Amino acid sequence: MDTKTIVIGVIIGVFIGAAGIYVVDMSRISRLNSEVTDLRAGISLLNEALDAKQEIIDAQEDLSDLFAAQEEEIEAKDLLLQEYEGYKESAEAFIEKSNTLIEALNLLYAAQTYRAEEALTLLHDYLPEYEPKIHFAAVYGGLSFEEWWEINGGPTEDWLSLVYG
Repeated sequence: MDTKTIVIGVIIGVFIGAAGIYVVDMSRISRLNSEVTDLRAGISLLNEALDAKQEIIDAQEDLSDLFAAQEEEIEAKDLLLQEYEGYKESAEAFIEKSNTLIEALNLLYAAQTYRAEEALTLLHDYLPEYEPKIHFAAVYGGLSFEEWWEINGGPTEDWLSLVYG
């Protein structure tokens, strides 16, 4: 065999080997390229899922902030309600005290009216020319103030018309 044939055989062998390696590598490269494409598609899907998850997290944070604001508002309203209850109790105590004072003033007013009428009747006894506008004995019927008050007492409107007609 001559060298030329050997060289040609080697070259043909190299070409055939290279073609075989190329074919084998092409199938591997093709497989790797399809895996890279699949991985890129998976990364794209993962990025979309990550974006969706981030939107959910943002929405949850917004809801959490909203709930915190609602809770603060409820606490503020509870404080206002407690203040209102305090004012209401104070007002009820004030009204009760005022009613007691009104009743005491009414009684004092009636007693003073009784005494004034009694004094005017006495004045009539000493000054016959003085004519009282009402007849004391007709209004009070000879009763002491306490006895008269037991019968006719109450709000001013109840006994004032008896005294002043």
